Amino acid sequence: MGFNFHQSTIFKDALDREFRFFDVYQAQSQPSYQALITFFVIDNQITSQAISIYRQQVNCKQLIAIQVDEQVGKEILALADNVIYCRDNQVENVFKAFDMMLADYGFIYLNAMDVEYFLQKNRYLIFVEYCQTGQDIADLIDNNLKKVLSKKPNCKVNGVLIVEIAQSEVYGFENHGQVIQGIVDSGLLKENNDIFTAINFQEAENIWEDGEIGHYLKVFFGFN
Repeated sequence: MGFNFHQSTIFKDALDREFRFFDVYQAQSQPSYQALITFFVIDNQITSQAISIYRQQVNCKQLIAIQVDEQVGKEILALADNVIYCRDNQVENVFKAFDMMLADYGFIYLNAMDVEYFLQKNRYLIFVEYCQTGQDIADLIDNNLKKVLSKKPNCKVNGVLIVEIAQSEVYGFENHGQVIQGIVDSGLLKENNDIFTAINFQEAENIWEDGEIGHYLKVFFGFN
């Protein structure tokens, strides 16, 4: 599976070498660039040897496995610096969320060092999404996130990476405050935990029709 990350996340250094913030593992490819973060989606076709060789080729700092199936071999997981849990129909949304964190078309976008810091501090990430016009965030946490965390009784959420998508004409920072408060009120997060947020207005045009108002969140809960 490939993904076209925004052009602003791809650049060249002083020696004309291509560097990418994000990269997705492609079988039998020979990349000519280096990457900060490389993703690979775990399936029964990927071998540990192939992933190891690919990592050496792109010289990535963070190798992230995306797990959509509970039945995964420990050997392949051991190679990854991070593991993201999501549904199989959310994989592209995971890529899109990371893209919006660092791409320069966001209203507020993150520093690559902040994302790297978060990943180094949290080996495991759970990806959840919700829309204000649909499910309430408190229900989302109770019905989805807590079910996943219940399978890992010794884990504690250390922080969150948040991507907010909204219309510029109706967005207010009180919306962000409500999101954080909802997560804190759930008992999963404390106010002094790491909270990094990117805000994107442009992407709203691809989600809502004219006249519709919405607030869409992509959230990564980090833990060890």
